[in-house]
Amino acid sequence: GANGAGKTTLLRALCGALPVCSGTVTLGNHRIDGLRTWTRARLGLAHVPEGREIFVSMTVRENLETAALASRRPTPIEEVFALFPRLRDRQAQRAGTLSGGEQQMLALGRAVMARPSVMLIDEMSAGLAPVAAQRLVEAVGDVRARGVAVVLVEQAPQLVSAVIDRAYLIERGAIVAGGTLEELGGATAIAELYLGVG
Repeated sequence: GANGAGKTTLLRALCGALPVCSGTVTLGNHRIDGLRTWTRARLGLAHVPEGREIFVSMTVRENLETAALASRRPTPIEEVFALFPRLRDRQAQRAGTLSGGEQQMLALGRAVMARPSVMLIDEMSAGLAPVAAQRLVEAVGDVRARGVAVVLVEQAPQLVSAVIDRAYLIERGAIVAGGTLEELGGATAIAELYLGVG
């Protein structure tokens, strides 16, 4: 959906940052609407918000170690470093001094540390150079290969087409279309018809 369509609001409601006005939210066999955000995280839900929300005064390693506290079985930090070798190189550096792409890698790495079963990612490529955005897409593919379900909000369907199974289009808070990219006419058609870009 376009700006203001309700994509970020949906993710915030799923993770518990906003109340659900109607319907239910389930994770596995657990109904989670009404549960606190940290409880949802303990049940396996990770949220990578737009704007990254990392701890800028902490080092990369401290950010990752703090994120591990959300899980009873955190991912070993070396697995995150294997996913993002730049973070290993920068582990002693303050997060606020990283480039935008590196900060987004750190935000995704923090979510991976919690060993989620579902990851909610909001506009991960916003403001990034194409090379950095492509590296993040590859990382999402690696995360999915580990069995993590990913709900990805992205206004660049061409960028993420290789790592998504289904796409949903949102207008004014409601899903107006959904299906495989092929069923929706392809990533280029989605960008042109629904998002007004192309």
